Amino acid sequence: TGTLTQNEMTVNKLFANDKELVVTGSGYHPEGNLIYNNEAVSEGALTALEPFLKTALFCNSSQLTLKEGRHVIIGDPTEGALLVLAKKLTDTEQLLSVEERIFELPFTSERQMMSSIYKGEKTVAYVKGAPEAILHLSRTILIDGREEPLSEAERKRLSKVAEGFEKEALRTIALAYREVPLQDRYTAEEVEQDLTFLGLAGMIDPPRTEVREAALNCKRAGIKIILITGDNKLTAEAIARAA
Repeated sequence: TGTLTQNEMTVNKLFANDKELVVTGSGYHPEGNLIYNNEAVSEGALTALEPFLKTALFCNSSQLTLKEGRHVIIGDPTEGALLVLAKKLTDTEQLLSVEERIFELPFTSERQMMSSIYKGEKTVAYVKGAPEAILHLSRTILIDGREEPLSEAERKRLSKVAEGFEKEALRTIALAYREVPLQDRYTAEEVEQDLTFLGLAGMIDPPRTEVREAALNCKRAGIKIILITGDNKLTAEAIARAA
């Protein structure tokens, strides 16, 4: 799908604190608001989303910079979209000043997730990855600052929410966290279990404008097009239809 799209991801929808929210702004320009029921989210409601936004910021290795007056991302576009989301809605410099990254478990296709461990007042693992993988390892969900047990019925409901995002051509990332003991090294088996589910970020990477004509030319020439992708199947299908 990266060949078909502009490679400039933008988070435009969230599911967090058990609510579906819309994010305004596009591209990598770090300005935008959060909308719920057609109204801007209050500062109080944003406070409840801080763990979600911290995870988007901390479980992240990308950088946002200005190049010739334009915001660009150094690093992975998906991580860039999450970084821009955090910069839109929080004081990222203040958050980064009070917690220090001490270890990272990089993403692998087998685990379908990555984790970053930070030390502040507590030692916390911030985790992001494929919704189905994160949900499978989550035992609680954060709602209004409280960690509530995550039942099998709730897990299935959240899977349906993620599926709905993917059907809208949104690349969907799940975020979670958990406290861990302070130590020198960590393994995925130690860290990525008994997670607290924080929510979903849905991001769009619009198709390139020239893709439709190229696809039509292939069709006219009798060339069968096959889409090879690491994206979720539903996301890839929706991008193909949009292109």
